[in-house]
Amino acid sequence: SHRSVDGILLATPNQMPEKYAVTSEFYRDHPLILIDRGINQRDFGRMLVKEYEGAYRAITYFVEKGHKNIGLLKGKTGYYQLEERLNGYRHALKDSKITYKGKYVEEGELTIEGGYQAAKKLLSHREVTAIFCSNDAMAIGCYKAIYEQGRKVPEDISVIGFDDLVLSRYITPPLTTVKQPIFDIGFTAAKFLVDAIEFPNRRIPNKIFETKLIFRESVKDLTGEQS
Repeated sequence: SHRSVDGILLATPNQMPEKYAVTSEFYRDHPLILIDRGINQRDFGRMLVKEYEGAYRAITYFVEKGHKNIGLLKGKTGYYQLEERLNGYRHALKDSKITYKGKYVEEGELTIEGGYQAAKKLLSHREVTAIFCSNDAMAIGCYKAIYEQGRKVPEDISVIGFDDLVLSRYITPPLTTVKQPIFDIGFTAAKFLVDAIEFPNRRIPNKIFETKLIFRESVKDLTGEQS
């Protein structure tokens, strides 16, 4: 019979049924490339982004710049990659000898409005000097909450985002953020899928993508202010 679908490119934040994630029988019949951040344990045709390392680097950068009271705007969903950002936050604090405080973590939708509402709550802790946002949209909302209080970025509050949306370089001040190689991920996924269709017996490799901290102007250096 004629198949209308030759292959599947699946970007999922969720755990898949085991037969799809691990069995080669399903894979032979339905070439499947997973962009899954690592939650589906399959040893071929997976594309992983180093979310944890990106978040860890962002928090470490705050600490290097003298920040100790660092907040997190966390996405409300239980998506694997967002949990990795939380894990990176927690572990970077621990490795920097800074106590994790649950009151410095606020949840919100992964939107400008979500970031705005979550930041308003977080900013009630006046000692907070830095906020790591789970994505750039939340960071834009965070800016709004900060400005509404008559405070400024980065003079009063430093902010780092995640994703490196084009918009993030045009807001004021331009946002320091963790970049994911979005184009490379999509391009490689498409290439892997075409290869899987054309060469069904070939084992498609895994691919790991690095994240990178993009330095702009939203983080203040406090090290010169401390005695």
